[in-house]
Amino acid sequence: MELDSTPGKLDVPVEGAFDGTHGTFECDDVIGGRDVRVRFEWRSDDPRAPEWRQSFSDDGGSSWSTNWIMRLTPAG
Repeated sequence: MELDSTPGKLDVPVEGAFDGTHGTFECDDVIGGRDVRVRFEWRSDDPRAPEWRQSFSDDGGSSWSTNWIMRLTPAG
């Protein structure tokens, strides 16, 4: 099998921590030529069905727009 040698782009590292069952991680990034604050949140109130959210802020974190939610459940 031949490996793809196309250069990739790594995302900006996020910083944050968990406080109990809620984790918040943020970073500054450029998306579509615009400066944005990015937030990833993990919620695990139910350990069998954790939830992950992605939100963007274009005003330095004063307001957030959630654009992606994943609710994970066990297969089967």
